[in-house]
Amino acid sequence: MIGMATKMVAFRCAPQLLAKVNTLAKVQGKTRTRVITEAVRLFAREVKARGGRIIPPYQGPELLSEIDFEASSTEASTKRKNTKKRVKK
Repeated sequence: MIGMATKMVAFRCAPQLLAKVNTLAKVQGKTRTRVITEAVRLFAREVKARGGRIIPPYQGPELLSEIDFEASSTEASTKRKNTKKRVKK
């Protein structure tokens, strides 16, 4: 995917969802674009794995509220440190 042309896209979302995107981007050290792009890729992969079925709309907010951003940050930080250690060797 590196070097692919990109296009700007605008969309609407709930303020609470945008706040979660902002928080996740901050703790992961990523841009909002990267967070949203990764989320869409994961969603597309999940839909494909489910044979084209998606998560029912009523489950979306509950699933999103279960995400532990702090734990995600710690895991990502650990992965980055481990990757740096491997690269330095």
